[in-house]
Amino acid sequence: MSGGSLTGMGADHELRISRSRATEILRPHQLPAMGHEVTVAGAKDEFGLRTQLVIQNISGAYVLASSSYPKSLWDAKFGVAP
Repeated sequence: MSGGSLTGMGADHELRISRSRATEILRPHQLPAMGHEVTVAGAKDEFGLRTQLVIQNISGAYVLASSSYPKSLWDAKFGVAP
């Protein structure tokens, strides 16, 4: 884990969230099983490549994360506020 990061993407690219917040974001889909992730939203970057915002289940902790964009841009890029 780098700098308090659960995902390894860095603290600016992830946010630990509660189970209830994860459920709210994913409704009506199920929460990911431990060690898995579910895509929440996708977007194209400036090069036309697909990027995504995911919820990961890391040892029972739910983390909202994007390797492409920091939290400050999630609302603008994915429509999901951190």
